[in-house]
Amino acid sequence: MSTFSSHRIGSRASEDNGYASTSESSVLRSLFELRKTYTHQSGDDVIQHLAFWNCEWSPRIIQSLRKILVRDGRRFASIKFFDCAIQSDKDNSQSFEQILQMVLVNNSTASLVIKGGKLIGNSNAQEPPQSSCPLSCPSTSVTNALREELPANTSLASLNLSGLDFSSPSTVESLSNALSRNVTLQSVSLRQSSLDDESISKILQSVMEHPNLNSIDLSKNYLGARKNNTASSSTMALDSVSELLRSKTSKLEHLNLSNQYQQHPIRTTYAQPLTHIAQEQIQEHMTAFGKALIALSTNQGLKSIDLSRNPGCLSDPTSVEALSVCLSNNTCLEHVNISDCGMAPESIAYLARKCLPFCGASLKSLVVFGSHLEESAFTCASAAALEKGLLSNMTLENLGELPCESENETIGITCKRIQHTLNLNKGGRRAFRSSLAHSAWSNILARAGNSEYDQPTGKETPASVVFSLLRQGPILMEQ
Repeated sequence: MSTFSSHRIGSRASEDNGYASTSESSVLRSLFELRKTYTHQSGDDVIQHLAFWNCEWSPRIIQSLRKILVRDGRRFASIKFFDCAIQSDKDNSQSFEQILQMVLVNNSTASLVIKGGKLIGNSNAQEPPQSSCPLSCPSTSVTNALREELPANTSLASLNLSGLDFSSPSTVESLSNALSRNVTLQSVSLRQSSLDDESISKILQSVMEHPNLNSIDLSKNYLGARKNNTASSSTMALDSVSELLRSKTSKLEHLNLSNQYQQHPIRTTYAQPLTHIAQEQIQEHMTAFGKALIALSTNQGLKSIDLSRNPGCLSDPTSVEALSVCLSNNTCLEHVNISDCGMAPESIAYLARKCLPFCGASLKSLVVFGSHLEESAFTCASAAALEKGLLSNMTLENLGELPCESENETIGITCKRIQHTLNLNKGGRRAFRSSLAHSAWSNILARAGNSEYDQPTGKETPASVVFSLLRQGPILMEQ
């Protein structure tokens, strides 16, 4: 029987420890304890999660890791590196490259997480936390190891690289090459990795025909952004998104493009602040976005897409109209997040009228409302339209964080009714409107009574949902 446990090496840099990085002696001691556990237990019976926090590297640490990964051939469910010295300096970068090569060559884990490429603390002085890694930090330690060893790796199913600097064309080339030649990965996250529009395009192209990849997270990068303040914006990434969605070979099911930064952070001394984007460039982006939505409308593989927190993405009525057509035609999407994308109240009302009554039966979650909703973005008219449109939809269960406690009493009351309708859908409103065999109703009622519901008023209970469903089920009442 397998047992799941976690082994942590190092600790967070904090005020309590003077923002000190984990000492070499502490890391070596933890690694020795890890080696001792292996001598007392069978490797087939122990599945451990190994996590490094705020660690620097030395020859002695590498040697100790070699005994664990190479000599003993240890396997871990996951290996994670949080805020370790990866992009801090040349010596640590080269040392980490050796560690990463050992992990990949020996198929040591199914899940690899590397978050934050620079040491937060320091081992010599009590100083405040260091700032995040600047764009000049080296990142070749990670991409070189991936390029050389990832293609032959047979164990890795999940790769999470976030908070690193992949702004250099050479690192993107190495990373793309590694991804294109790998066949085992199922999930890749490159969140907040300083990828500009062209880099995102290359990454998407590299996984176009991947045989197993079903999830990719490219959030908090620079889709559509300029390489510098004097360059024009780009639609290369959106064009690649369209191509990926049209692909017949792609296995992608989950795509996260949320929270894209609007301007690449590279600064130049001669550039003037950009205060106006030419209308033709805006039109180019709208056209590219429209093409991506057209591709999405006929896509038969994607189950979820996250476009949230992209201001201006849906500020134009034309884009909202294209989205409405897309969601009405798509038959596979289950979760769509379009919150905080700049939709006007009129656009929300349009979506309620033209999309909610007709969107695919597979769609369970359409997140329109996020945590940054402004009062002016939702009016009584749009709330009323949303309530009316939802009455014709019996499958949608989530619209996001509805403003049920709005200062506008009418909006608040309407939103509570909307939430109740969503709960009815979750409880099985469609089933209660159908002619089912008598024997099925006990299961339907039990499911509705045991489900967890959003409770905007603090009074919504499974019992109240079931009671409302019974009142709406004339066929059941007749029986």
